[in-house]
Parts: sequence; structure tokens; C-alpha cells
Amino acid sequence: MNAWAGKILVVDLTARKSICVPTSDYSDTWLGGKGIDLALLLAAECWQADPLSPENILVFGTGPLTGTLAPAASRVHVGARSPATELCGSSNIGGQFGPELKYAGYDHLVIKGAAAEPAVLVIDDDRVKIQPAQELWGLGVSKTEAALAERYGSDFRFFIIGPGGENRVRFAGIRSGTFNSASRTGMGAVMGSKNLKAIAVRGSKAILVARPERFYAACQRARREILESPCYQNMLNVPQMLRGSTHTGYFSYGNKESIVTPIEETISKAEDFLAAHRVGKAACFSCPLRCQDVFDVPGSGRLGMQCDPRVEFNYMAQVDDPTFAWRAYVICQETGLDTTSIANVLGFVNESLKVGDLSWKELKKDLNVSGEDRVELFLALITAISERKGIGDLLAEGVARAGKKLGPSFEQRAMHRDGLELAVPEPRTHLGLALAYSVSERGDYLSGFPIFEMVGGEAGRAMAAEAFGDGQIANNAADRKTLSDKEYVQTYMENMAATADMLGVCRWMTPTNGAPIKEDTLAELLTEAVGKTYTGEDLWAYADRCRKAFFEFDGKCRREKEKQLLPERLFHPVSSDQGQVAGIKKEELIAAISRYKKLRRVL
Repeated sequence: MNAWAGKILVVDLTARKSICVPTSDYSDTWLGGKGIDLALLLAAECWQADPLSPENILVFGTGPLTGTLAPAASRVHVGARSPATELCGSSNIGGQFGPELKYAGYDHLVIKGAAAEPAVLVIDDDRVKIQPAQELWGLGVSKTEAALAERYGSDFRFFIIGPGGENRVRFAGIRSGTFNSASRTGMGAVMGSKNLKAIAVRGSKAILVARPERFYAACQRARREILESPCYQNMLNVPQMLRGSTHTGYFSYGNKESIVTPIEETISKAEDFLAAHRVGKAACFSCPLRCQDVFDVPGSGRLGMQCDPRVEFNYMAQVDDPTFAWRAYVICQETGLDTTSIANVLGFVNESLKVGDLSWKELKKDLNVSGEDRVELFLALITAISERKGIGDLLAEGVARAGKKLGPSFEQRAMHRDGLELAVPEPRTHLGLALAYSVSERGDYLSGFPIFEMVGGEAGRAMAAEAFGDGQIANNAADRKTLSDKEYVQTYMENMAATADMLGVCRWMTPTNGAPIKEDTLAELLTEAVGKTYTGEDLWAYADRCRKAFFEFDGKCRREKEKQLLPERLFHPVSSDQGQVAGIKKEELIAAISRYKKLRRVL
């Protein structure tokens, strides 16, 4: 096969055996990446399995463009039944692992069963081994990676879980390299439940493309388009980008308790931290965007970080200190925890302390922390969650389960959708986010990110006009204060995200991040790589099938009819330093969801 490696590797950890099946059994219908992963999950009937049982399978999927010269062609989709939502779990990761897996000859990796003891799965071209890893169990990610590189060689690439995954924290992720993480929906907990500490891969095979010269020319055109876009310039100055987002109340503060409008001091501190500690930019395989700022901070070494954790920890935990955000981020990376969920948990705990439902004295005693410094308390709490010690054991279940166990007052302040902690972007000021959170395939907004209204104004309307034409839909798409026509935005962004996830390229080079690479360009890249004509409409059909597979899986979990809208708090007014902000109108949101489902033909 051109573009695809041609094989799906299926490893049974219980039986200690592996087999291969042809990728072509699935690629015509599901294309690759997330699409084939969903087909594999449906075929395995994972909706019947406890998410943390051996019967749940864990799938890793590259796409036909992964490992090629296509821009940002690094991505791996990760799927399983989620221990956080108990619905279809979905995460995504870049770096170098995906290309290496294809060079070893595999498009997808399926993990079944569970090892009897801690293990490492080693894939070295056609040689597949399950080897002991008792001495690695309990180690942080960086020490594990160093030990694996020494054991197998620095030319191997690794997927690793930290103590969070080992201890089955429901929002644990999978890490790779210095800044890559498949964080959301608890895929690290699934890997930990299989006693799989790490996966090591090395490959030496080529990926064939049908028309090399034409493919290379198409790649170069796409790369130039990215480098000439405003999105690329934004990646060079994250604090300025945050300043632009904050003035419209795009970020909530605390546990969705209020809304942040410009806090110049906070952003200035972030700029000072950047100037003092940033030593460069970093990119995943074949990516011109270089979205990672690389920091060298005394005591923690070099590590890459995107903008999200800086905002999440400072705003959600209400700690106005970029050093705190950095320290919290480092702990999450070492222990393998999702930064979004952890920041949400900190907001939940912080509010519970403020209203007196949790005791500072008892919490400090539980965490063995002295003094009145919230920073040290929160950092100790993150570690306790990763180790499931004291109150950390309860919070490792996530805010939905913790709130239910602690009682009604805690339950009403648990900010989640179907068990997945909400992120910092604010749906009361940006109503497209309200729809995105409500119908998301996994409980957050990223699969349908309404960037047109985030940009707003004439610039946002011009971006929307490229997708929908110069009319009323484009006008409403850029208007953050309306739910009218947002079903079109949601469907468009979902299709774009799914297309990227199936092809194995990063969403951030597409309109989902305000970048210029659209479906027709992706279709051209796929056409030249495979040697078969694809159009943007063809990719949209694959994307629609992919989205419907999520509905099917969730329906089989028998939770679809129970799916909540959003936390009740979001339907009530909220304060900001520029006045009162109205809550989301529930009847308008329900109507928008109905229009969306009609457009998706899933009523």
C-alpha cells in the first residue's frame, strides 16, 4: 500500500502473543487514525467492558500521512472505553512515536488483556517482545525514559505512563518525549490497568508514496501557506495571544465562579517568565508551527509547554504566579496526569476551601504541609492524587465521582461533562463553546472549537466566510453572543478535526486553530501520497462516518439518553470586573443541540 504501512499489530498481553491483520481490511471505510481506531473499538465490543479491566482494549492509530513530509504529520490517536466518562475515550499525541511506528511497519497497535507483572512492549521492526519492567514501576516519566533509552538505545521512541497511570487515576495520560502527551479521557489509566509501563518502538522501513515529486511539491506549498499565516505569528508570542483572548472574557476564573477580563499584571508576569526562562521553540515531527515553548528552569531541567497549562493553573487555581503554573505542569508531566483535569480539581478544592466545606487544617494535615502557602498545598495535592494517598485517592476519581461521594454541595460545584473535567474556556461569554461542550465526542470543546467567535470582529467573520460563504452564517459564526447557526460551526470544526485525526496530521495546522490548511489541501496531499483521487467532499464523508461512530459507541454504553447538558452553574449569571454576564439560556442551548443533531442526521 502507498502511504499506509499495511499492517495492524495486535498484542495480547495476557497470552503474550501478537498477530498482524491487514490495514486494508479497514482503510477503505475508515481511512486511518481515529477512524480505524473507532472501528476496532466497535468490533471489540468495548462498551461491555469495565474501562479498567483486561477486556477493554487500548488502540493507537497513525494515519496515512503520519511519518511523511506532509506538514505536522506526527499524530497518533489513542482510544479505549474511558475510565473518566465510561464512554468512548479519545486522545491524541504528537512527537516522534507515530512516524517510528509506521517505519516499523504498523499503522495501528491494539493492546488486549493485561500483563501479569509490570511490562514493556518492545517493537523493533518485525520483532515484538513483552519484557519485564518491575524496576521501572513507580518511576516518573523522565527517569523511565532515561532507563529505557539506556536499555534499548536512544534511537527508540517511547510511550510511557507515570505513577498516575500505574495507580489508575481516571484522568491519567500517556507521555512521550519532553512535551508530548495524550492527556484527556484517562488513556494512561487504561494502560496502567494492563500493567504496561511503556511501549518502545524502532523502525527501519520506508513509507512509499505514489507520486513523490507531486507529493513533495504539495507539501512545500502547504508548508509555505502555514509559515505565511497569522497563526504562525501567534505561536511566536503566546502572552500576546492570551492578551487578545482575555479581553472578551474567554477564560473563566476559579471553578467557573467568575470571568476573567484583562489582567495585565498576570500577563506581564507571564511575559517576564518567558523572557527569563525560555530557551527556544520546539516542534513535533515535520511541523513548521513549533507550538512548544522550551523552558529551562532551575531545578526542573528543560521541558516544553504550550499555552494551555499556563492559563489553566493560574486562572482555575486562582494563583497569580507563572512559577506555580510551571511547577504544577512539571509534576503533571512527571506523574502522567492531565493538566486540564488537575487544574479543574484544584479549582474545585479551592472553592470548597473558601466556602468552608473543606478544612484548611485537615487538608494540610492530610498532605503533611505546614504554613499557609496555597502553592505548596496545591503542589502536594497533585502528587497525592498521582499516588492515590489520603484525599488524593478520592480526587483521583475526578470531580464528578468525588463530588457525588462528598455530598450535594460538592456535587453542585463539580464542573464536568459526563465525568470529564471542563477546561478554562468560558461558555457563558462565548456561546459557541456551550454547544461545543454539550455535544462533544469526549466531554470537552476541542473537537468542535468555535475559533471564529474567539477571534471575533471582522477578522473572525472573514475566517468564517471562507468556510460558509459571505452571508448570515458567517456573521453568526463570528458572534460570540449568539447560538444561531452554531450547529454549522460545530459540524464544520468536527469534520476538520476528524479529518486531521484520521490522516495523522495535527489539527493545529487547520482552521480548528485558525491555520490555513483546509480539506481540499489535505485531499491533495492524500491523493498524491496514495495515488487515488480524493476530494474535500470525500474527506468530509469519512469525517461524518467517524463522528457517527462516537454516537454509536456511546449509545451502546447506554448513557447517551442520560447525557447532561452542562453544570447548572453555567445557566446562571456570573460576575466579571466589567459587570454581570448572563448565564446560558437553557432552552436556546437545547434548541441548538437539536439543530446540530438534525444536521448530523442522528436524531
